[in-house]
Amino acid sequence: MFDLEAKAEAATVNQLRQMLQTLLAERFQLVVRRETKEMPVYALMVGKNGTKLREWKQGDGPVLRQLMPAKSYPKNFPFAGTLQEFADDLSGDDLNVGRPVLDKTGLTGAYILSVGWEADGDYIPAMQEQLGLKLESQKAALDAVVIEHIQKPGSN
Repeated sequence: MFDLEAKAEAATVNQLRQMLQTLLAERFQLVVRRETKEMPVYALMVGKNGTKLREWKQGDGPVLRQLMPAKSYPKNFPFAGTLQEFADDLSGDDLNVGRPVLDKTGLTGAYILSVGWEADGDYIPAMQEQLGLKLESQKAALDAVVIEHIQKPGSN
């Protein structure tokens, strides 16, 4: 493991990413390439009985974008956003379902999604039952970063 410490002047997210890529290339001799690979994914789909989603309207006010087990937070802790953002959250650290999730619902707009489940329970069945959404196992071609070369850095 390595700890990287760096300071940057005011910069955009894209500028910071470029600076990090340069740092990794210089210190670790990192060489990567991008390619498209077929991988297992989940497709977020509308269930057979339709959705139980409530569309977010301007007067609804802000809603926190988090989903947590019911024992950690009140049951039905809400999320508001697009279904693409929801699919991203299912792919990310908070609710990681083990593979990338692609929004295949065809639904646009923002929704208030409220799901409650037991801390020791499985989130997926609760999501399917309470939202009318399902995850279908598929394969899809996704962009991937392949490490071609990396080495241990020298001392500072």
